[in-house]
Amino acid sequence: MITDRDICMATYTQGKPPFAIPLSSVMGNTVVTCRADDSIATAEELMRRHRIRRLPVVDASGTIVGILSLNDIATHSQLTPARAEDELGGDAIAGTLAAICSREAAPAAVAH
Repeated sequence: MITDRDICMATYTQGKPPFAIPLSSVMGNTVVTCRADDSIATAEELMRRHRIRRLPVVDASGTIVGILSLNDIATHSQLTPARAEDELGGDAIAGTLAAICSREAAPAAVAH
C-alpha cells in the first residue's frame, strides 16, 4: 500500500524525483484492512491503533471494495449525530488524529 504522502515524504527525505524512487523502498509491507460490514467505530480504532489515515475496506473474500479515510469518518460524524454504540464524536476523531500524528513509534501492523 502506498499513499500520496508516502511519495511526498520519499521525495523529500531521499532528495530524488518520484520517477527515481522504487516503490519497494517506500511502500509498507503489511496492510491493515477492515471489512465492509465492520462498524465505523471499529475502522476508527484500527486507524488509531495502527496510526494510519486510510484503511482499505475488503469483502468476505479479501477483495478491496473501497478505501475509508479519516476524512470520511470526520465528514460522516458531522452529517450524522453520534450514537452511543459508535462513540464517534469529535473527541474520538481528534484523539485518532493525535495518535496518527504522534512522534512515538507505531505498533507493528497486523492485517485485520
